[in-house]
Amino acid sequence: GTQPVVRILDRDGNLVTTGSQATQTVSLSATGAVLDGTVSMAAVAGEADFAGKGLKLTGLIGPKPLKASISSPETIEATATITLQFGAATQLALTQAAAGFVNRTDFTTQPIVEVRDVSGNAVTNYSGTVAIGVGSGVTFSGTPSVVLNGAQSGLASFTGLGLYGTVGSYTLTYSSGSLTTATQSVNLTHGVATQLSVTTEADGARAGVVFDDQPVVKVLDQDSNLVLTGDAATSNIRVQSSGGTLAGTLTALAQGGIATFSGLKLSGTVGTYQLSYSALSPALAATFATRTHDIELAPGVATEIHVTSQPSAVIAGEALNPVVSVQLRDAWQNVVTTDSTSTVKPVLVDASTEAVIDSSVSATAVTNGAVSFTGLSFTSAGQRKLKFESGPITKLSDSFTITHAAASQIAWTSTAPSSMRNEIAISSAPTFEIRDQFGNPALTG
Repeated sequence: GTQPVVRILDRDGNLVTTGSQATQTVSLSATGAVLDGTVSMAAVAGEADFAGKGLKLTGLIGPKPLKASISSPETIEATATITLQFGAATQLALTQAAAGFVNRTDFTTQPIVEVRDVSGNAVTNYSGTVAIGVGSGVTFSGTPSVVLNGAQSGLASFTGLGLYGTVGSYTLTYSSGSLTTATQSVNLTHGVATQLSVTTEADGARAGVVFDDQPVVKVLDQDSNLVLTGDAATSNIRVQSSGGTLAGTLTALAQGGIATFSGLKLSGTVGTYQLSYSALSPALAATFATRTHDIELAPGVATEIHVTSQPSAVIAGEALNPVVSVQLRDAWQNVVTTDSTSTVKPVLVDASTEAVIDSSVSATAVTNGAVSFTGLSFTSAGQRKLKFESGPITKLSDSFTITHAAASQIAWTSTAPSSMRNEIAISSAPTFEIRDQFGNPALTG
């Protein structure tokens, strides 16, 4: 703008060109704005021309009083009104901050940005593009920029803007070229529920035993954010199995979008099964796709001993052939292949009375739930059974015959006389029994 010129006049308006009053100091001051530059100078021939003195007013636009003053012959002042207009654009300011940040939904309040000069005055003739930026993790929906062509009074009004991505805190940065940016902190919350997700799969399944890891299902929006509020956040989730018998609490009510199951267990034949999860309510959640995962069912706890190779007829003292073998099985007839620590003890019993005849054989540890009794032999002849013991579990084998071994001795079966008289008959006839080496009667052969 034009720099001011101040003239020193006499009472009649004549320029005072000579004398000390014609060269006195002229001072300038402003009200309602800051006056910078050289604000005082000596007059020359009654005139103070402030050209080149760098005078400038800084402040809010509008009329501003500019006062000139001298001190001789007394304090004399003169005031002129200057209209202060906006200066060059230097910064952006939010006149209406964005609000209502719900994932994949337009902001409830769209932002308005004003281009301003250094004093905060709107630069109404600004031309340029005002854009919004945001950090990683989210993306704008809508157009995050407005083009100003000098006809918008320096206001960039955004429309149809929203965010989608991962919920959390972000900073919106409003920029235009080299102007000082404006920023705004926002917190993006979850959107409408659209899906279920199994975030913890059931695991550690043994027949008839509660899973080591119980499943957890979450209600998510389109961008996999947890849905904390709304009807869907309390969805009723059901779990089903493709086979076997699934027991426990088969439905779980989500709290804050998280459904945690408890007490689930699967019974049946070992193998691979599929667990599926679906929402029963509310109506919106019931339309969500079913989620599935596989689970491997292992054997459960041993509940019985199964004889896989029965004992057969054998001669006393000889090893049973074929070799007797047994398995530990659970309630669903699965061999407990996970067990290599339990032991099984074979005990010889009478086939009719089950009275114990020989319990001298030591218990043998199973390997993968099975054990074979190689070299197993007994010496007591007769109709026998084997009783297998593993902790509280017992099992009787089929009946089998142990035949006496080869005759090797004769034994009195009556009382042997303590003395005899020559040529006099024994009062009671003696009786004898032919026996094998183990004392079994040799009844055949």
